[in-house]
Amino acid sequence: MTDHVSILMYHSITSGRGPLSISPATFHRQLDALAERGFRGVTLREYVTRLDAGQPTDQLAVLTFDDGYIDFADLVVPELEGRGWSCTLFVSTGLIGSATGWDPDGNGKRRLMNWAQATDCSRRGFEIAAHGVTHADLTCLAFDQACGEIDESKQALEDWTGSPVVSFAAPYGRITPALRAHVSRSFRCAVGTEMASVTDISDRYDLPRIDMWYFRNQARWSAFLDGARGYFTVRQVLRRVRQSAGGRPGPH
Repeated sequence: MTDHVSILMYHSITSGRGPLSISPATFHRQLDALAERGFRGVTLREYVTRLDAGQPTDQLAVLTFDDGYIDFADLVVPELEGRGWSCTLFVSTGLIGSATGWDPDGNGKRRLMNWAQATDCSRRGFEIAAHGVTHADLTCLAFDQACGEIDESKQALEDWTGSPVVSFAAPYGRITPALRAHVSRSFRCAVGTEMASVTDISDRYDLPRIDMWYFRNQARWSAFLDGARGYFTVRQVLRRVRQSAGGRPGPH
């Protein structure tokens, strides 16, 4: 494993002003920049499989999408299929097919994919992974209740898609050591929200991700891919300061 593996985090691919949104045009350019440098977009499941087999991972870009907005089926799937790429989608099973409580575009609630769409994505090779049942902050729940959110989301997805669910993402990136240990007994890996690239010492059950909202500027994204780390380091520091002050991670 090298320090060049990046797990990229997206939410909604839509033209909106909210911090969970990245426009389709920006998304397309971000992927073009990866492709131009020889990267291939893959699922988290493929990444850990290659890692366990001792296969090279340095030209992989692990693409992850949180929450399952309906634009995933409409825009992300054809964009990635056209490139021969794939990705991981984290969904909260109790909210599938509903209008979310988040506001990704500044214009009110936005619908999530339904079960038929999620199942179709799974059949087409996209990894559908667990993100709890109700998108609750697991650290605010009793331990048994939080474990139920983790276990029930995994079981529901396996029942619907017919595929093993091996990856987990805690809502808001918030989880305790005890809950992380619980996740490790049922999943092969989990992602968090620490803003960093993956290294040899990264915790398999708290893998860092890069929030792509910070790289909507194409020049900054291209510079990062070419090795420049100044802007990225500033974002890391500001993110850690916000978290230490009790704020949730991310640009929200």
